[in-house]
Amino acid sequence: MTPQYEWPRSAHVSATRWFVRLAARLVPARDRARVVEEWEAELWVLVTSNRARGGSNTVRRTLAFCRGIVPYVLWASRHPSKTSQPRRKSHGMNTLAQDIRYGARSFARNPTFTAAVILTLALGIGASTTVFSVVNGVLLRPLPYPDPDRVVMVGLTIPGFGDMNAMPPGVFEEWRLNDTALNPMVAFSWWTLDLTGDGQPDRVAAAGVSAGFFPLLGVTPILGRGFLPEEDEPNTARVAVLSHRLWRTRWGGAADILGQTVSLSGEPFTVIGVLPPDFHYPEALSGGNIDILYPYRQHIPTGDMIQVLGRLEDGVSIDEAQQTMNAMGGQTAARGIGSSLTPLEARTLGNVAPTLKLLFGAVGFLLLIACANVANLLLARSTDRQREMALRTALGAGRGRIARQLFTESMMLALAGGAVGVLLTTGGVRALVAFTSGSIPRLAEVTMDTSVMTFVFVVAVVTGILFGLAPVVQLAADIQGGLRSGSTGTTTTKGGRRLRASFVVAQMALALMLLVGAGLLIQSFVRLSNVDPGFDSENVAFASIILPPGYESREQQQAFFSSVLERVESSVPGLEAAGLATNPPMSGDSWRSRIVVDGFMPPPDFPMTMDYSHVSADYFKAIGMELVAGRGFTARDRAGAESVIVVNESFARQFWPDGNAIGGRLKRGRSADSPGPWYTVIGVVNDVKQHGLAETGIPETYLSFRQVPSDQMSVVVRSTAGFAAVAGALQRAVWDVDPNIRTDVNSMEGRIAGTFAAPRF
Repeated sequence: MTPQYEWPRSAHVSATRWFVRLAARLVPARDRARVVEEWEAELWVLVTSNRARGGSNTVRRTLAFCRGIVPYVLWASRHPSKTSQPRRKSHGMNTLAQDIRYGARSFARNPTFTAAVILTLALGIGASTTVFSVVNGVLLRPLPYPDPDRVVMVGLTIPGFGDMNAMPPGVFEEWRLNDTALNPMVAFSWWTLDLTGDGQPDRVAAAGVSAGFFPLLGVTPILGRGFLPEEDEPNTARVAVLSHRLWRTRWGGAADILGQTVSLSGEPFTVIGVLPPDFHYPEALSGGNIDILYPYRQHIPTGDMIQVLGRLEDGVSIDEAQQTMNAMGGQTAARGIGSSLTPLEARTLGNVAPTLKLLFGAVGFLLLIACANVANLLLARSTDRQREMALRTALGAGRGRIARQLFTESMMLALAGGAVGVLLTTGGVRALVAFTSGSIPRLAEVTMDTSVMTFVFVVAVVTGILFGLAPVVQLAADIQGGLRSGSTGTTTTKGGRRLRASFVVAQMALALMLLVGAGLLIQSFVRLSNVDPGFDSENVAFASIILPPGYESREQQQAFFSSVLERVESSVPGLEAAGLATNPPMSGDSWRSRIVVDGFMPPPDFPMTMDYSHVSADYFKAIGMELVAGRGFTARDRAGAESVIVVNESFARQFWPDGNAIGGRLKRGRSADSPGPWYTVIGVVNDVKQHGLAETGIPETYLSFRQVPSDQMSVVVRSTAGFAAVAGALQRAVWDVDPNIRTDVNSMEGRIAGTFAAPRF
């Protein structure tokens, strides 16, 4: 049945309708009614849409409409047996090109809409791709070593101490000489040493490794060679391998570097090799790049502990290797020492995987919000295009053809958003790496590689499909309304309005989830940053010093640090207090010993251990700790006097529940018969967050530096002067005592900020 339209009273419109009926007489009778209905629907859409624009072009448009009818009338008169309008044969690529050109013209006519959609998509795709780049580089990409899943770190399990990531060299040598199902098993021990020679000394990261280290990780020097097995022995010629970075920066990439002698903390080493620039040091071992490597037994400082890597033999699992090592017997088994094997990848990543997965899920929600937002924009635009689609339908375009056009436009927008998203990702990855440096492992391996670009393309296509479905669904329902409506405005069906409302609800729900999650994370971060560390970190700086060979005796160590402390007290501007400590808070160091406490009977499985640090008399004042009971160290607490110790509140509560720790005694060792003095508790200080703001109270003790000196200490100063002035004065004080020793100076506030870098990320 021919629909009834409200035709305007116009002579040229009436003439055009008369021409339509006249031309239809040349069409076969069986097609005449359908053709008249389609032509009148097309004419009505043309007339009413032109009236909505002001009606200035009605005559020209109706004449053009009449001219368009003539070719079909001529064809129908020559082919009376045909029952349908002829379709031009069109190849898929030609049709796609037409759709792309049409979509481009449509977007050019609406630049504001186009820019809004592309930027919205770029934000969602760019954020998702940025986080995926990190997830890909950190979690998905295997470690850059041969068969990385078979590389394990070897630790110890010691009763009373739990698992330890490091071990004495003697334990490593005993295991290496036996069949441990690890081949090879190598040692690694890194230090910050002073590189001296031409110019001022440089503080460099140096590592001692055993001969199998380079073959295990599959690296070959680009110049020279690696280490030989015989160079693992002590008292052999000292040799070293340089990193590519140090070779380029210190020696300018000189080709004659092999055979030259370098001095590490006063000891000469001959350069035998240079490593390739793309070699990645295991972060689980050093936490960063190493500048110089040498055979580990050629430089073993006092009390050195080493880390151990091994490669599982073919067909051997981690559990089987661990059982083999624990069943070997020997001195380690006699002392109750067992092995602990952990995949290198697991030790490298730590607990960062849940954080990255959480962030990836959050940006996934952000991408869904962007899709819902774009879908709503397209739905609003499709309402304005309703008559356009009705006209195309009247001209013979099927729903599939219109849907293909809409999907083509959606894909064009999605790919454009993906292209802009790639630009945002490039900057985002750089900013993320710079912002989170030191808190996320393997960040140096994050790149915009093929997998990332594939991810961008897939995400763009999927998002294009997701938000492109909405206008297709709505237009399919609204086309008939556009053809038959007598209104000059646009119409939206109830289903279309419901669809748009559902997208708004989805956006609000997803945004609320993200907002609540972000609020909780921010609240946790604020609480963590406001935790009292137990000391006053403002205006505090510390300089870490490791003495080179030549300071082996206690007298030499005490003389050096006492001289440095005297110069610091006389030269640092704005000085309020200065002290010495082996393990200042947030330094990452921890020294532990077995103990016996006089009169204390431990329950079963009670950890009879203590964490301790050697400190000078004014250390507590310099770091800002409070003396709760008793007294601190004084000048009379020196060698030859009664051995004394200061404990913190947690230690006092643990071993003297009545709270009266002053006068209590303890000894380092397994039993009261162990060699060494008994230490008398002379003071109790408040608890401090030694390793991080999130830790709870840990029992800590402090020994007098003058009674128990050390070859590695930090000079801690409190000064009202600026950090730069303090750092320069500290370095000069060290050089006044020994010009070949360089030190690293850090601010305590900066070190505290570094401890919650991962929560900040």
